[in-house]
Parts: sequence; C-alpha cells; structure tokens
Amino acid sequence: MASLSSLRPGVPHDASCILYAGDHSFVKRESYVVYQKARVESVDKILRGVKAGQLIPHDPMESGILARICKGLEESRLTSSKVLKFYRSATGQ
Repeated sequence: MASLSSLRPGVPHDASCILYAGDHSFVKRESYVVYQKARVESVDKILRGVKAGQLIPHDPMESGILARICKGLEESRLTSSKVLKFYRSATGQ
C-alpha cells in the first residue's frame, strides 16, 4: 500500500513518480507517490478496513499508470527494503 500526496510549491517530495490530474479519477491535482510510507498489508487486513469504512475502494489504475508507479517504487531511494523485496518476489523479479 502506498499513499499519494499533493505537490505543494516549496515542499520537498519524492519525484520518483508524479501523477497528474486525470491520471485516475482519484487524482485531482499533481501528486506524488509516498514510497517512504509504503507498506505490505495482508488481504484480510485490507478487507477488514474496507468493511469498517476505514479504507475506501477506488477504480483500478490504468495499466500504464500502474507501470509508472511500479517503476517509481523500484527507483525511489525511499522505498524500504522490505517493500521492495515483497514487490520483486510478487512480480517474479
């Protein structure tokens, strides 16, 4: 799981993956993926969060946008080794 944060002038950010308004219905303004806080969660925990109303499902990302996010995950120096190891194992890398 990784969150998005809006770009703000003068505020440092991880430029590994910038998303633009319209890249997804959820993205209303230029944003970046916060790889520093990305984490691995179990499916059960995610489903419990949805059921409890703590997590709100959105439409899937278009494959090209998802590919940019994944590329950023691998390139960001802020991605934790645990998250990167999980991602590479899950994708057969």
